[in-house]
Amino acid sequence: MFARYLIVATALLGTGMFAAEQDAGTPAVSDALSIHGGSNGTVWLVQMPGVGQELRLAARQQDAISRFRDELRAEIRRANTRSFSASDEQLASLRRQQQALAVDVNRRVVALLDAEQSRRLDQLYVRLLDRRALLEPRVASRLGITPAQQIRLRELVASDSKSDTVLSVLTPSQREQYERLRGAPFEFPRPQMILQRPQ
Repeated sequence: MFARYLIVATALLGTGMFAAEQDAGTPAVSDALSIHGGSNGTVWLVQMPGVGQELRLAARQQDAISRFRDELRAEIRRANTRSFSASDEQLASLRRQQQALAVDVNRRVVALLDAEQSRRLDQLYVRLLDRRALLEPRVASRLGITPAQQIRLRELVASDSKSDTVLSVLTPSQREQYERLRGAPFEFPRPQMILQRPQ
């Protein structure tokens, strides 16, 4: 399950958005999609085990987020069903519709969160991606990562280098800011293997 969430989160980095800082060194809340955004990453991230509790989501927020997730799932299923007999042009149209709905759903999720919840969700997103977060353009921009550092970071992340090795590319100031972006520790659920006995 953890791997599924990580794959979804990593694949959906492109449409996230940082906002200005509220106070020195503290990531702020965006008015649209924050760094945890992505085409449908937010709705899945807030529903990961333990995340809702960490964000202290109220029952009304959890209910609304579940409805949004169900709406998105239903549309994904409908699109997948239609895609079997669709032309390339129709497939492209289905993808655009799906992406537009996902962005809308994420905006609705973000609108439900207060400033502290959104800030913490940003932190959890950076924690979930771990060193891969450094490849996200808005994280790189926030940290002031140079083009030379970006190249080296891509190489190290692609080779699955250890976090310490990846972080050694950053200056002390960048490492400090990165730790602030990560916020307090949080244990994401580990993947669970289901072993079935041969029949």
